[in-house]
Amino acid sequence: MKGLFVALMLAVVVPSLEAIPYEDRFSPWFGEPFEIETSAAVILEIYDSFATKHCPQHQKTCDAFFELDVTTAIFDGWFLEVQGIAAQTGHKDFNLDAIFMTGGAKWLNDIVGDPVSLATGITVSQVFKTGLDNIAAFYHGGIEGEFDLVVGKEYSSMEFWDLRLWSVFGVGGADIGYPWLRWNAALNYNWWDINEVVFTINTLWGLGHKSLYPGHFRGYGSIRHQSVDIGVGFVHRFESDVSVSASYSYRVFALNCPKNANFVGVEFSYPFGL
Repeated sequence: MKGLFVALMLAVVVPSLEAIPYEDRFSPWFGEPFEIETSAAVILEIYDSFATKHCPQHQKTCDAFFELDVTTAIFDGWFLEVQGIAAQTGHKDFNLDAIFMTGGAKWLNDIVGDPVSLATGITVSQVFKTGLDNIAAFYHGGIEGEFDLVVGKEYSSMEFWDLRLWSVFGVGGADIGYPWLRWNAALNYNWWDINEVVFTINTLWGLGHKSLYPGHFRGYGSIRHQSVDIGVGFVHRFESDVSVSASYSYRVFALNCPKNANFVGVEFSYPFGL
């Protein structure tokens, strides 16, 4: 029933797109106050082995993730986001893996004259058993929390911004296991608010002490995992404010997690005012 519920939710979402790869975080530029942005995404993760000494026989795997996201900027410097992720992995049924809620605040805004844009955010998530058993996703415990610090700089000409550079520094923990660290960075090129190209690097560093053993996997909470993914995305915005994007990323470094992983994503997004 949960899988059917999520599928129905995805079916009624009006499309929009940000070209955000799977492990990315929010940027320091929020939307318009009281504008609600809905988005739905499908991400395929394809890999054939694990970066661990307990690696089983190579077997090509394609896992599918389905994301539903609702975001709104509250007043001028605050935002709230709710996200659900479902997955179809291996021989397992379609299930809801996790629900996330993020609240963020902007402290500096380079668009109005500050040297940089600076924002902070806190994400709290409920991870279900199907998520913890999913070796393709970096879930650590049943209840998770992460604090993120986001810094960015925008360069513009005329009424459009041309280039954005931003980076995310995060630290998280769960009700079991050890903390983790995150560092992400992105570079965005924009052409007249119609087309956009995004280059990303996403890293995650689990501070556990155990190696990955795929045969006895129960989440990444106690595992010393490391990953570095680089990616590129393309966004097209229509006159109706609907956006469509496609993204690709590749895992260039892995320890105690799937290695040589390819991520292919498509996302649809639509903002509307209250």
